[in-house]
Amino acid sequence: CANDPVGVAGGLEHLQREYGIAVDLVAGPATDNAVGQRFVERQGVPAHNARVNGPALGAFVLGKVRAHLGPRA
Repeated sequence: CANDPVGVAGGLEHLQREYGIAVDLVAGPATDNAVGQRFVERQGVPAHNARVNGPALGAFVLGKVRAHLGPRA
């Protein structure tokens, strides 16, 4: 989660450069409005917000989790 777009840009760069972590999703106050969501998406990362569209956020996270689970028994 990120509070503002500048935090998003810096956080994405820092996580990749220092730790080799690729971010799958940005959520939080930085994505509370269309401007923030567009900014995040222009960084190449999906943006979802629980207040604006909780079902879309949940579906995205569930899709990521399911991709790492094996076939159901």
